[in-house]
Order: sequence, then C-alpha cells, then structure tokens
Amino acid sequence: MLINLIPIIGWIYSLVMLGFMPGDQGANNYGPPPREGSLL
Repeated sequence: MLINLIPIIGWIYSLVMLGFMPGDQGANNYGPPPREGSLL
C-alpha cells in the first residue's frame, strides 16, 4: 500500500513547490487536483 502513496506524495510535493515558487501559472496551481498522470 505504500507504493500507492508514492505518486500522491510526489504530486503534493511538486504542487507545494510550484505554489511557493514564483511562476507564470499562478492561481492554476490551486485548482482542482489533476488526474493521475496528467503532470507527465
């Protein structure tokens, strides 16, 4: 079951990093969670 959490942890980590870093996406980082694999 830990393996199933790895993509979720990676997504949350990347979302947090994108949220704190100044970028061009802005509010798009706080939208609804994307489906699995959409960040690839």
